[in-house]
Amino acid sequence: MTSAICIEVSFLVGTNIEDAVLEAKNKAEQWDVSYVKFKFNGTQFSIGRNADVGQAVKDYETRDGRLSGIYHA
Repeated sequence: MTSAICIEVSFLVGTNIEDAVLEAKNKAEQWDVSYVKFKFNGTQFSIGRNADVGQAVKDYETRDGRLSGIYHA
């Protein structure tokens, strides 16, 4: 059964985007939740256990005004 839970977290100042996405992905799996949500410099992320960390970081770095990203597969 797929989880229907989403948990919102925050990261300490100084955490870089790659570490934040990777930790969110790992926590989604560890906590058995659908998504771990967080804001990073005003950008909202929803990271699932199968997120592509590299793609999420790339999208953040080249977001061109896009303010949110859901990464699950």
